[in-house]
Amino acid sequence: MCARGWSLVELTLVIVILGTLGIFIGPLLLSAVTAYDKTQTSVATLAKQRYAIERMVREIRDIRRTPADTATFDISSLAGTNFTFFKADGTEVALALSGSTVTLGYTGVATSTLTDQVGGFSLVYYLQDGTTTTGVTAANVAFVEVNLTLVEGAGSFASRTRVNLRNPQ
Repeated sequence: MCARGWSLVELTLVIVILGTLGIFIGPLLLSAVTAYDKTQTSVATLAKQRYAIERMVREIRDIRRTPADTATFDISSLAGTNFTFFKADGTEVALALSGSTVTLGYTGVATSTLTDQVGGFSLVYYLQDGTTTTGVTAANVAFVEVNLTLVEGAGSFASRTRVNLRNPQ
């Protein structure tokens, strides 16, 4: 004659086996989920950084030449954390560091945030021979180097690119 159901010994044995498996597999699953979360956060930060750098480079490459002197560019101001210039279509563009954000502004349009989480932002201006001195002006600047570091938790992600302003237009 067969009894229906499970005995107390069988149920206890199954609970002990499942508990033992849970003790060993639980931390593995938790560390895998934590690693996935950190990776996704880092990827999102790098995407922000890539977008900001590419957008700044695109805007800087479109600097218009001064109508009176086509050898120079139409740049309003050069500073370590801000850069104001006119694009080929006559729109004034301003790149600036504001707190922990880098902003992009156009004449007559509200300023927008290119990226946040900024740990460091600088613009370096170079002469045609590749040197940078205090004498770099709108009349003789040849390259603009954009340095951007974003911070995520304990990590930081640095990026640098140099834009050649002397490309033919």
